[in-house]
Amino acid sequence: MKKPSFQWDFLLTQDFNDTNVLRVDVSQEQKDRAINILHRLLAVMNKNNWPVLVEKSRYERRLINVVIIDDEKISFRLREKLKQVKRELTEKDLEEKKKWGRVWYEKIKIPSGELHLTLDGPLPSGFSQVILDKKNFSLEDQLGHFIHNLIVSAEYSKVLRKEREKEQEIYRRKQVVWDQYESLVTAQTQNIQTFFSLFEKSQRAEQCRALIDAITASETFKQKSESEQKRWLMWANSIVDTIDPVTTFEMPELMDEQNCLTKAVFARSINEAGLAVKLSVPTLSLENVSRGLETLTMQGKTKNSMQ
Repeated sequence: MKKPSFQWDFLLTQDFNDTNVLRVDVSQEQKDRAINILHRLLAVMNKNNWPVLVEKSRYERRLINVVIIDDEKISFRLREKLKQVKRELTEKDLEEKKKWGRVWYEKIKIPSGELHLTLDGPLPSGFSQVILDKKNFSLEDQLGHFIHNLIVSAEYSKVLRKEREKEQEIYRRKQVVWDQYESLVTAQTQNIQTFFSLFEKSQRAEQCRALIDAITASETFKQKSESEQKRWLMWANSIVDTIDPVTTFEMPELMDEQNCLTKAVFARSINEAGLAVKLSVPTLSLENVSRGLETLTMQGKTKNSMQ
């Protein structure tokens, strides 16, 4: 333990890079008492074969005491309570306050002589994470209560972890079904768009063929030689054939069962989600798909607003 570097900080500190010592935040006057309390706690932890280690905080420059009970990590801390008081101002402070209307650290926090133990872990209702030092009931007399709270916290942590894992598994299964459904609805929407695109191509091809018929029936076309007529018809029909979905055989793409929201495909998507019960899903019509898209959109908006 070393003295604090800040003028108005009265608690002893430990080297942040030394994880071989437990963290304790007390004044010089309470140092021996705090070490005695920690020794008594460590004796109980050692007797119960509970590993004790010191970790570095990820977000702050401080050490964290950790005890492992039944594979559950619980951090704990021993510190001295501080009380706020007004300090006696020097002549320089008084001049500065008179000039600026305030002075830095006019109120400071000094050690109160009262220790308390804190555990950082979940506890059921009725249990406290903090054990306070009282006038008629010292912290040393409450160490058994603190040890009991550590055990309860470890058991409760295990219960909460199992519940959290169960909720995550339920969410994962629902998410798989949601993703499968969203994928199938997206595929069917693309199929509908493709069909409309083929319809537009077919209309354009029909209009082009009508134009070809009109040209071949004209007097100007009939005045051309037979070879010129055949050459032009071959050229014009080749252009129409490239955009006609019937002649290019694009229609069968929409007949592929893998691209449709059929009963078999939709049922497989749900069964692959890992659900215990195999679900029977009816065949979805275009009306079903339309309603599904509306539902999917509303659920997506609700999901985004909740996030």
